[in-house]
Amino acid sequence: KMSYFSFKSMLFGVARSCSYIATNNKAFRISTALIMINSFSQKIDAHATPGLGVKLYHTPLDHICDNYDGIIISPETLPENREDFSTHLDYSLQSWKTTGKRGVWLKIPSEKLEYAAPALLAGFVMHHAEKDYLMMTNWLSDDENKLPPNASHQIGVGCVVFNDEGKLLVVQEKNGPLKGMGVW
Repeated sequence: KMSYFSFKSMLFGVARSCSYIATNNKAFRISTALIMINSFSQKIDAHATPGLGVKLYHTPLDHICDNYDGIIISPETLPENREDFSTHLDYSLQSWKTTGKRGVWLKIPSEKLEYAAPALLAGFVMHHAEKDYLMMTNWLSDDENKLPPNASHQIGVGCVVFNDEGKLLVVQEKNGPLKGMGVW
């Protein structure tokens, strides 16, 4: 009879994860992984590899959360190869969708443009491109896509509105940096 189990320990912000297989009262370590814990990935999730029973621990791609319940993937820390990127991207999208994130921004540097193909397969669309990167987006929510289109220029508008009674019209943000701050 074989049984599988995993051990995790934490030391100085580094999680050490080991998987073991036990048979006839003997345990053998079959894999070891070091996972850096940072402010963006505070949870380590596990899933079994089919047919092996080995526990693998994944964290989402490095990212920041924006003010609109969205994700901005860090382009500087994308995995080194296309296969690892594809695996991490699939896991990340699944994780973010389950936690209620709405939109994902992926900036692919020109030296990693081969990552666009797995991103397209994962549901991303091209947003815009510059000489040194491709920007892609993925709307995860079932709601209407609220991601802004590519801006070709910016216009600033300001106004003060009073009604016939001299009352001032004020507006409060529903989403954005001032959401829930009580600012009018």
